[in-house]
Amino acid sequence: MTPSTPGTPGTPTPGTPGTSAPGTGAPGTPGAAGAQLTGTASPSPVCVGEARPVDTDAFLALIAAATPNDPLPPILGQILSFQPGRPRRPLSHGDMLCLVARDTAGRPVGALLGGVPKWVFEHPLCAGTVLPPKLRERVSTIHAVVVDPAHRGRGIAGKLIRAAERRLWQAGYQLLTLEHPATLTPFYEKLGYLSDEELIMMLPGADLLELEAEGLLLAVKPLSNEVKMVTVPGAPARIVSGILPGCHVSATMRFHNGRLTS
Repeated sequence: MTPSTPGTPGTPTPGTPGTSAPGTGAPGTPGAAGAQLTGTASPSPVCVGEARPVDTDAFLALIAAATPNDPLPPILGQILSFQPGRPRRPLSHGDMLCLVARDTAGRPVGALLGGVPKWVFEHPLCAGTVLPPKLRERVSTIHAVVVDPAHRGRGIAGKLIRAAERRLWQAGYQLLTLEHPATLTPFYEKLGYLSDEELIMMLPGADLLELEAEGLLLAVKPLSNEVKMVTVPGAPARIVSGILPGCHVSATMRFHNGRLTS
């Protein structure tokens, strides 16, 4: 699946993680965590909240339309059948964040699916180590965000993303990530995201976790003042600093042969 993210990197204001101008742009082209920017946005009287069991069919249909080449996990329908907050917090449905935007009649017209990035468990630097339990509480991703075609261009996607940021910030997450096509870079920049062809993150022992998304850009947004995006001489992309204690990129560091040196 493809993700998306919010807020001004490194300087979130408590309670207001998203600082983009409301109602600017609206993703919606199936296939990317973002979507297609439309023309001038106009305010939309929608309410964003957690997906409820009654929203299951509409939520799954919206997300499936946004990710036609990435089948939805079968368990997602089962998870949505539970009341929000089950089986546990801090996210809406276990380790997943399922939000919907409802119109004035209560119909879902937009949806956002977020959760723990797969690489937290599968990357060679993480698998079989003590890192997954630590990172799953600090890093989240937006797998998909989509708005019904009849309601695009009204700022609904931005509302969904800002609601996700706020929820994740309140739950103690420190970094939000997502993938998007290059054409959506201006949209995500307005929401405070930084996009690169790679995601590089400093881990314990100065190891560098590096990720790429074929044909897409990787965007990140710090939700905590502890996390910074640092430009390091020689590095192919900005480096995530401070995601774990002791994993801070210093001003004297340089990138050489895939590693950081002082």
